[in-house]
Amino acid sequence: MSIFDMLSGKGGLSEMKEKLSVSREEASQIITQYEADGILLEIRGSNTIEKFELTEGFTTLDKAEQENRLKAVLNAALDTAGTTVKQKMSDSISENLPNIPGLDLGSIIGKMI
Repeated sequence: MSIFDMLSGKGGLSEMKEKLSVSREEASQIITQYEADGILLEIRGSNTIEKFELTEGFTTLDKAEQENRLKAVLNAALDTAGTTVKQKMSDSISENLPNIPGLDLGSIIGKMI
């Protein structure tokens, strides 16, 4: 059985592309909350910051420590949001693609995002 036969069993390639496009849009709207070191962030799946709060404890730190913590928390929050989006896309691809032995979904998702 060819890959095209497998794809036609799932509603065809164009329907699959449409479902994946919808999933990508849904994933871009997911909001991930991350809190650490006196910083609260909410980041949308499209990597836009929706909410940003600092606690009083953070504001008492010196400037260099604030910058270091802010960079660390922003990077961690972006990683967390990225992982959430990749999982959503992986789930969508698994639901919409036929089971093809040797297909590396991680590689596909990494290129899509």
